Amino acid sequence: MNSYKLFLLILFFGMFVVIYAGSFISKQGTGKEGYSILILGFCLAMGYLFYGLLKYKKVDYGEPAVSFLKHALARYRFISPVDIIITTPLLLLFITGGYLIVHASFLKYMENTRIPVAIYLVIILAAVAIGYWANYKNWKRYKKPLQEEIKKRLKEFEGSV
Repeated sequence: MNSYKLFLLILFFGMFVVIYAGSFISKQGTGKEGYSILILGFCLAMGYLFYGLLKYKKVDYGEPAVSFLKHALARYRFISPVDIIITTPLLLLFITGGYLIVHASFLKYMENTRIPVAIYLVIILAAVAIGYWANYKNWKRYKKPLQEEIKKRLKEFEGSV
């Protein structure tokens, strides 16, 4: 993802913060905590995306070739351990906030909300799985060849030393 796309995603998430903040303010009774969790999740996600945007700006094209290639290799990794550590709790925040909103919304119309909540959970988990799969396919198509080329160049540099 380039810096322009990251910037657009930050703006898109900011729009969700405004929308959910409006819903939070207008809500009475149950469901408010779901909106507050979603607002928190989107704010944290925006912070993480902004951090990623800063990483793009800090690429030093003047550093020695081997060092640059090693940093590039890390940048083109599919999912880094830091990404997993940060995105897993963010996903749990989004899922929990949505769960609380769905539960509170259907509680107005029925006593037992198991079916709507189960449908929500199946849909959200499917969306996460499809998103992961699509992200992997994009990485494999566009970034993995670059990563392979970087590894090849690193071996050439290290072999010539």
